[in-house]
Amino acid sequence: MWMIRVVLRLLILGLVACHGIAAELEVDKSVSKVFAEVKASPPHSFEVVVTDFESVLSIDDSGAMTAARFTFDFADLDSDSNKRDSKMRSWMNVELNPVVEFVLEKTETREEGLVAIGELVMHGVSRQIEIPYSSRENQGKWILEGDVVLDHQEWGLEIVKLLFFRVKPKLGIRIPVSYTHLRAHET
Repeated sequence: MWMIRVVLRLLILGLVACHGIAAELEVDKSVSKVFAEVKASPPHSFEVVVTDFESVLSIDDSGAMTAARFTFDFADLDSDSNKRDSKMRSWMNVELNPVVEFVLEKTETREEGLVAIGELVMHGVSRQIEIPYSSRENQGKWILEGDVVLDHQEWGLEIVKLLFFRVKPKLGIRIPVSYTHLRAHET
């Protein structure tokens, strides 16, 4: 549940002004996946996959994102357990806050590589996050991969407890996404 909210917010990317030539890209959903790893105690973990999402972005010729928007609905989260998914959606209050959105503000190049900085809106709360990522071109497609750990409590979500089980608030989000070229444009 917590991973889904984090993933949704991370995936919603917004437009940012830039200079130069940028390629506008569209996600190739047939080979792309956005998911979060949820850990609980006693020790066990499970994966929550975003089954549908929208993402269009622009990158420069070095592979740095210049504009991006990523969104998904909490209803499109799948943990491979209908019972758990139902409880997760109730915990997230999907009727009131159904969408997760990430809007890119800027990309920085740091010693460790590229970092996307933007606002993640989840559960009605907006927080700035940083997502370290890599990008590479392969046979006419751009592959972007990123990992980030988020604490769902920063978005006002409580720790889930059930009997002696407790879901840990830190979610590991992974984003291996493949994009195809739409067109090049000046920004």
